[in-house]
Amino acid sequence: MAPNPPRRLRRCGRTSGFLSQAEEAVRAQPSDGVILLLAATAALLDQNPERAQVFLKRFSKRYVAIGAYHSCALWCLRKRTRSD
Repeated sequence: MAPNPPRRLRRCGRTSGFLSQAEEAVRAQPSDGVILLLAATAALLDQNPERAQVFLKRFSKRYVAIGAYHSCALWCLRKRTRSD
């Protein structure tokens, strides 16, 4: 769990558990680009940058990289360098 979750997440009372729902959505729609990006974001929110990179790689194989992709990729890189 993140030490200080964003205010928006604190307001809704949820700070983790996003990845399990994202995995479910990816199983239902494995080639949907939006779902893959949301799954990557969910993995990052749940402190799992390795899993986020898996979703980003799947996205990059099927779609042209857009701003959201680059933002998630940068976020992954920052999380991995901080944990090493």
